Amino acid sequence: MISNPLPTRAEVTDVANAIYEQADAVMLSGETSVGKYPVKCVEVLDRVARRIELSGNIGFQAQITLASERDNLAASAIHLADQTKADGIAVFTRQGHLASLCAALRPRWSPVFAFTPDARLARRLRLRYALEPIVLPFSAQPKETIHAAEKVLLERKFLAPGAKVVFVTDILDQGQHISSVQVRVLAETQKAGV
Repeated sequence: MISNPLPTRAEVTDVANAIYEQADAVMLSGETSVGKYPVKCVEVLDRVARRIELSGNIGFQAQITLASERDNLAASAIHLADQTKADGIAVFTRQGHLASLCAALRPRWSPVFAFTPDARLARRLRLRYALEPIVLPFSAQPKETIHAAEKVLLERKFLAPGAKVVFVTDILDQGQHISSVQVRVLAETQKAGV
């Protein structure tokens, strides 16, 4: 589509195959840098990607080996989100592993919001499928961090009040390692001060 407003069959097939094979991201280089129809190219890419995502994928997420307790924590969160049709999954991460795994497990209904205090990590996570990285300083008090995340999700209009969110935490609190998966309803939990 560098010089043509309509894609060839091969171009559509390349995009469709990448989406079907669960690529985290696809890129148009020549079409958007030197092409005559950059906006049209992105619109076509988006339309093809959305259509293929509706028809399913190759299912690589079923072959992911869960090697640790943290990996099982992520899998449990995705299962819970899928079963409850959660509006989102919030993951707190310092290195990106837990958030990346949540995205790789391909939640059916829920986008993954990765909260991290590291802006560089947030930029790296931006390329992951269905993952929205958000830079958020972590408090020494885990509850304060969770409340701050809830506030960000509402203020930036990622989710509306009353949205059901699965929170995945793997934190160090007073020298003790604590992992949890919990479902919270936005705004209601803030009012109650929980």
